[in-house]
Amino acid sequence: MRTAHTFGCHSRVLCFGAVEIEGKTIVLTGSFLAMPRSEAGQRLSELGAIVKGTVSSKTDLVFAGDKAGGKADKALALGVPVHGEAALMAVLSGEAATAEGTTVEDASGFPALADDVSAVDAEAILGAADWSSLDVERDLLPLREALRGLEERDGVTEAHRLATRELRTGGALLRHPDGHQSDELSCHALSPDGRHIAVGSWIGDDYERGGTIQIWELATGRCVNVLDGVFGGVGWPEFARNIQWSADGRVLANEFNTSMVGKWDPFGDRVHPPLADVGVAGRNGASRPVGFALAPDATRVFIHHGEWDQSPETGVWACLAPLRRSNFDPSFRDPEPLWMKKPSAKLVKDLDKAAISPDHSVFSADGTRVWAFGEWWWEDDAGIPRQAGAVCIDVVKRQLSWFVDTPFHSLRDFNRMAISPDETIMALDHGKTLAFIDAATGRQLAETDSPFSAARMRWGMREGTPRLAVVDEEKEGGVRVYDGTEHRYDLPLTPKPSRWDLADGCTWAWSPDGTRAACLNSDNHVVIVALDDEPGNLETFEAPADALGLWWGAGDVLVVGGKQSLVFRDLGTGETLGDFRFAHEVPAERPLWNDTEDLGQRFHPNPTFALDEEYWAAAFTEGVVIAPSDAAAVLDEKLAWSVGRRYAWPFRWGEATVAKDVASCFRLLAKDSKDILAPVQNRTAPAAVAEWPPPNTASVDDLYDLVAESVRGFGQGWTSHVADTLRLAARQRARAGQAEAAESLIALIPPDERGGHTRAQAEIALILAANGNATFARRLHREAVASASSGVDDHELPSVGSAIGAGFAALGEPDAAEAWIARAIEAINPYPNPWQHRLSVCWALLEAGLEDRARAVWNVDEPGSPFHQDSWLAHLVRIGRDDLVREFLYGARKSMYDVIDAFSVFVPMGRSDLLREYFEYDERGDHDSDRESLAEADRNAEPDRPTAADLAELRAAHEELLRTPLARRREDTKRLAWRAAACGHYSAVLDLLRLVPDDDFNHRAGAATRALWIATSGFDGQPW
Repeated sequence: MRTAHTFGCHSRVLCFGAVEIEGKTIVLTGSFLAMPRSEAGQRLSELGAIVKGTVSSKTDLVFAGDKAGGKADKALALGVPVHGEAALMAVLSGEAATAEGTTVEDASGFPALADDVSAVDAEAILGAADWSSLDVERDLLPLREALRGLEERDGVTEAHRLATRELRTGGALLRHPDGHQSDELSCHALSPDGRHIAVGSWIGDDYERGGTIQIWELATGRCVNVLDGVFGGVGWPEFARNIQWSADGRVLANEFNTSMVGKWDPFGDRVHPPLADVGVAGRNGASRPVGFALAPDATRVFIHHGEWDQSPETGVWACLAPLRRSNFDPSFRDPEPLWMKKPSAKLVKDLDKAAISPDHSVFSADGTRVWAFGEWWWEDDAGIPRQAGAVCIDVVKRQLSWFVDTPFHSLRDFNRMAISPDETIMALDHGKTLAFIDAATGRQLAETDSPFSAARMRWGMREGTPRLAVVDEEKEGGVRVYDGTEHRYDLPLTPKPSRWDLADGCTWAWSPDGTRAACLNSDNHVVIVALDDEPGNLETFEAPADALGLWWGAGDVLVVGGKQSLVFRDLGTGETLGDFRFAHEVPAERPLWNDTEDLGQRFHPNPTFALDEEYWAAAFTEGVVIAPSDAAAVLDEKLAWSVGRRYAWPFRWGEATVAKDVASCFRLLAKDSKDILAPVQNRTAPAAVAEWPPPNTASVDDLYDLVAESVRGFGQGWTSHVADTLRLAARQRARAGQAEAAESLIALIPPDERGGHTRAQAEIALILAANGNATFARRLHREAVASASSGVDDHELPSVGSAIGAGFAALGEPDAAEAWIARAIEAINPYPNPWQHRLSVCWALLEAGLEDRARAVWNVDEPGSPFHQDSWLAHLVRIGRDDLVREFLYGARKSMYDVIDAFSVFVPMGRSDLLREYFEYDERGDHDSDRESLAEADRNAEPDRPTAADLAELRAAHEELLRTPLARRREDTKRLAWRAAACGHYSAVLDLLRLVPDDDFNHRAGAATRALWIATSGFDGQPW
């Protein structure tokens, strides 16, 4: 039996023993286990340190123990190094630690293979090696290269398989290329060393399941790590720079959970909670990402969020916040951020009470400055003609250093400022002119006419000289290149127009040495351009149709990306290392499907992915794959072993188990996988895709049953929704003359909803009495009166009182009726909208035949408009009162309604006559859309539905639904169910809604309720 082992990584620790303590200002905070803080301070003083009690910009070092609190947070925000107790003890003991950047190695080391090693020798060397000494960062890449050379000479050998076995024993995981919950990538960021690219996606249907970050290795074009389940999604669609790397590439920060900023280990396995996060923007009500810049050492962030009370006259609507712990730790809450301070008196005067609200910002490499671009804001909205600006902030002093005004241009203003890689020049697009500004002082170095009305600016470096590409974003004229501030040449390229929904994408990328560049042209081809004395095209290749961005990384690998694609191309060899499309759905049942659920969704990430256009596959991290038996070549193009969650190892070098179904491989799965897949452990093959829609054998009664079943399980927090749903359903039963069925629904109303129960009894009694079932109505009415007599909530009194009063009238007791009706009318509350109550009273009076009394109520000249106003029109249509429909549309209350209501009511209810009449009144009807609406209304009036056309439409919509990514399918499933309800195909409704989760009232319960309203009233809205 082989011994399990884990592999080491390079360790980087501060050389505390080598730190010159003498003369350094040090702060101790928190409690230490090894000795009291006072003793530690005394010993540091003996070593020549200056020990202080407060943190300031003059502090050199902080040692933080347990419960360090605000001092550590402030230090991190100021950029002061913070270290723990182990580091303090190392300093006090005089122990020398390994210096920054030095490799900590096992004394024996790991053997290296010669470039021309033979298969026999490689097997022998690797078989004798101590694999526990393998350091992934140091040893894996040389090993991979040596074995790649061996494969070119001899094919895959036993040495490859032996190495793969050992790597798997050490924790290597099998990775596939998909797993995003969203159907689009929202973020892209290349690592500082150019070896990895991080891509992120927002949420699918399930907010709490979160979003996904993938880490891809450029050298292999394979996914090496997945952080799946980032709470609330990664970034936000259409927002730029949601993902940022630390300077050393060991930390990844991103905006998540709408407006929080958190940090993760990009090569780790911890997803939630983050290593640390900041929630100040969300705490103050931000409903979108506000934007941020990550400090180079990842200890703090500059957040585009401010407060006038905290930072008046500072000129900057932003703050600095430490990234130390997570707000998801119940014992921790965000410390107050560090707000900006007032700048010099001259700047305060020049600002004139304005503050920049950054749209885009970036830290300097040393973390002492932040450059930002944004719009100017004023606390009192003074009409100062200042629009936008670029600023430089001194992070140590927390003060504005300088600013430059510029016109506001567009909502894409985050593209208008760019800092050169050597941080000497800021390029600032003024719209009509392009300015080159000294990044340190704000002094203008040069200015020239802007070549394009909308441009992206991208800096590169060539032999110490910054090079700027100004890229046309609207196909006006190509690319202009500057060396420093000097115009070098114009390139006759046609860059592909950018899109607002992939904000990180740019159609230009510089090579790392600045001698070449790549441009994505509008013909969807990437052109590689040499940019020497005379520019020239070197290579052209086709890009995916959705490509919108280029990233040029290490090893001459170019990444071409879009919202649903990633392509990795080795420009040295012309080889495509990886070509991937995301969110692809196959028209077949998923391999881990269980009745109504993909069990793969319980994994992080989902192991299921599309193998090709016909087949699904599932790849489990433990090295088991479900796929067709002849899929080996395709699997090698999709999969890779991930070593250290950092580097890819070819799938073909290993011995993964490939099985045709769950039953064939269940015993080989890890325990956690078995626990999830237990319900399908004996499954031998996916079920064939059934013909759809199914035979229409269901009835409206089945929809009632589904609604009742769906709502019954919801308790506290949902009881009012449950009560309203059951009351409205009972009203529909009563209107159909089904008294017992109506009462059975009332009985399901939760006991703590006494008011809802009383209202339901009163309304059902009224409907039954008005329709001739006085005996049944009288008993329900009596019970409602008894309940209401013991008290009715003021908010409920107009509805309950009018229903009871109208019930008395319908049952022949006018005196009792008048008392309750008068109470109901008097209780109508004008705030916030009297029509919320007024129409309830009108409904009850009209139900009892008291039309004149109802008209007096609805003709009151009062502000506001009906809640669900189109529902009232639909009710009048439904009860055959076309005269009242006209009264509301054309009479005193016509201001409440518009053409939208006419369309939403008359078209689905099949009343083309009323719609045509409204067109004549509104002097319209000549548009194609109007004629189409009339035709649709005629189709909806057909008596025998679903028609052949209905079935064809449902079938086509279902096929489109199956092409929608599973994790984004919920809302489309609901919409198709409602369409099926509208044409009377109730079996299709039931078949679809069983796929909608039942864990939230807004999911299956809400969707079933809406389907029932459509089925019973012909109108997509809450019925009266």
